[in-house]
Amino acid sequence: MDTRNKLKEAKYFLDILTQAQNEADKFYYDLSAFLTAWRSVLDVMLYDFAEYYALGFNRDVEMTHKEFYAVAEVLNKTEAIRFIKWWRKTQGMLSNSPLWRKRTINVHRGYPPLVQTYNFYVSGSGGTSGTISPYVNSVSLPAHSTLGGLVPQTTPIAVSERPDWRFSDFPNESVIDMCTKAYNEIEKIVKETEAEFNVHL
Repeated sequence: MDTRNKLKEAKYFLDILTQAQNEADKFYYDLSAFLTAWRSVLDVMLYDFAEYYALGFNRDVEMTHKEFYAVAEVLNKTEAIRFIKWWRKTQGMLSNSPLWRKRTINVHRGYPPLVQTYNFYVSGSGGTSGTISPYVNSVSLPAHSTLGGLVPQTTPIAVSERPDWRFSDFPNESVIDMCTKAYNEIEKIVKETEAEFNVHL
């Protein structure tokens, strides 16, 4: 079975992605590779189970979940029918991830727009009764921005070494964090599938 190999591929590109944040082109390419591998895990799983239940499909033939279900019914393979119902439910949940659509856009339409930000750590003055109370805040700014006018009397004391990439329509979460959550979710799905159907993928 190849499901876990595809899962390893997704993890491989996720690890590379976290190291590619300083190179825009490389980051886009590695993101594309991760999204493709991540979303393909369930596709590979479908073929693994078609072979496991001997439904007559091989990897040279295109197969849909509808065809899997139809053949399983004709052959009266109750476990295969139970699996495909599980698989459809699981795919439905996974398709709610914003990365599901990002992969479609990336593969068929081009790269989704990303915004590059840096984390600036600034100190400033404030307080009451004329006292000076230093504070430190993390402020996310576009890469081309300056600190001028951000907060009165602010001074940068540290700047992150790597930029923080975000999808333009999801500005509150980094791409790395979104991909990490997505990977953890698909890894959990694989483990649950193995336990539910007593197989090693």
